Amino acid sequence: MDEHAISSNLRRARSARRMTQKAVAGKAGISPQAYRNIEQGKSVPRVSTLLGIAEVLGVKMPELLAPAPRLSAVRFRARKKIRSPEQIVVEVANWLHGYNELEELLGRSVPFALAELADELEANPDGANLAEIAAARAREELKLTEREPIRDICGLLGSAGVKVYPYELASDSFCGLSVAPQYGGPAVVVNVWDKISGERWIFSA
Repeated sequence: MDEHAISSNLRRARSARRMTQKAVAGKAGISPQAYRNIEQGKSVPRVSTLLGIAEVLGVKMPELLAPAPRLSAVRFRARKKIRSPEQIVVEVANWLHGYNELEELLGRSVPFALAELADELEANPDGANLAEIAAARAREELKLTEREPIRDICGLLGSAGVKVYPYELASDSFCGLSVAPQYGGPAVVVNVWDKISGERWIFSA
C-alpha cells in the first residue's frame, strides 16, 4: 500500500465531507488515535479497516489507494470560493478516465465538432462581441439556424463530442466546471443538486 497516497486521499475526502478525524474514527469503529496515525501515514491499515473508512467517507476503495489523478486545464463556474475543489476535480478526473477508456474499448469516440472554433477563440480572446461571435459560429457549425431553440442542450453537446457529467454537490455556489480537450475533454460538469433550478443547470451546460 502507498501510505502517502492513502494519507492525502483521506485528508481530502474527509475535508470535502466536513468531518473531523474523531467523527470518521467513531463511525468506522476505530480509535481516534488509530485513524490519526493512518491519515498521517504513520501506520498501514488493514484492508477491513480501510473498507470501513471508505464507506464512512462515501468513496470507493481504489480512490483511497491510488495517487489522486490531476487535471490542470479546468475552469470552475461558481458564485464564490468552493470549500473542496480538489475532491471535485479528483472525482471528475476518475469519471473522465473511465469514460474515455470505455469510448476507446467500444471504438465510439465522437470528434469535437467545435475544435477549430475553440482554437480561433483562444487565439483572439480579447475580440469585440466575442460571446456573440462564438454563439453564432457554434450554431453554424452545429447546423442550427439563428433563432432555432435548443431543446436538449446535453444531447447537443454530446453529439458535438463534448462529454457531459451530471454531478451532484449540496452547494448552490458551485454550478459546474469544464475540462479542456488536452486533459481528456472536452467535458462539461453540471451540478444537478435538486435545490438548484433546472434553468441554471441548462445555463451552466
